[in-house]
Amino acid sequence: MELHQRASELGNRGQISEAMALLQRGIDEGEGEAAFVLANWRFEGRLIRRDIAEARRLFRLSYDLQFTEAEGPLMALLASGAGGLPRDWTAAVSLLEKRACQDERSSEQLKLITKMEMNSEGEPLTIFMPNFISSDPLIVKFENFLSNEECDELIAMSASSLAPSLVVHPQTGELVYDKIRTSSAAAFPLLHERPFLHAINRRIADASRSQWEQGEPTQILHYTTDQEYKLHSDALPGGNQRIQTFLVYLTDDFGGGETYFPHGDHRIRLPKGHAICFSNVSNDMRPAKNAIHAGLPITHGEKIVLSKWIREQVLDLTGPPDKPF
Repeated sequence: MELHQRASELGNRGQISEAMALLQRGIDEGEGEAAFVLANWRFEGRLIRRDIAEARRLFRLSYDLQFTEAEGPLMALLASGAGGLPRDWTAAVSLLEKRACQDERSSEQLKLITKMEMNSEGEPLTIFMPNFISSDPLIVKFENFLSNEECDELIAMSASSLAPSLVVHPQTGELVYDKIRTSSAAAFPLLHERPFLHAINRRIADASRSQWEQGEPTQILHYTTDQEYKLHSDALPGGNQRIQTFLVYLTDDFGGGETYFPHGDHRIRLPKGHAICFSNVSNDMRPAKNAIHAGLPITHGEKIVLSKWIREQVLDLTGPPDKPF
């Protein structure tokens, strides 16, 4: 059994100090996978204290020790500056350039990044002006928010990760399957947010007048014939509230599938690359009844959308405070 595997077994049995010692020994011996395992532990904050800065250092060390799986997470953390660290967009794109020589998705994403209007730090320069669809509920649209090529790449990069969509259980807060939502989804948590997707998320934050750190992980939602998301609210029972929902339509060659708001009888269907943003809360930050909506059933074709939930405050990346080490 490999050293890092023994360490993982020890960690899962609660023998944290022994596991940490074993991983450190592996790192001292130049084992990149040991650094990778410890980096993930530091990022997750499940077995030991979450420390994003230390996770980034360990992913860099793992990459320098020739463990190639560390490349993606390192790229993501450099691009985002998560955990209060300085962003290094140039270094993130440089890693993508190296990866582009070996990987089709990376090559395509690099080409698309070079076409984006952004500054040297990866911040968007294009100003997207909202066009009001409704004031009650508050719904705005953004025309030509993504190019056709950007839409196609988001579809391609999500294809292998699709799984049944989940919803937040109103009592437990856990993600569970419910027949109210029959689509498939591919989620891109922070460590999977490569520079191409991160640049789009910065664009979403700019258009929605929010900070990137307020956004939940991006989801690509996939609906086929008869699939739907029945009437629901995107707001949460409590806590750091979901104040906005941002949707980008990645396809338009389907029947049905309108985003439907009963209040005002709004049935929204937009061309490929166009986006809507709507508020989920009232002025006192309570769930707004007028924002209840549905994704109506698909009659033919495939509806694919990018979905982004935006919170009232930045997401907490500190992790549980009571973990050892």
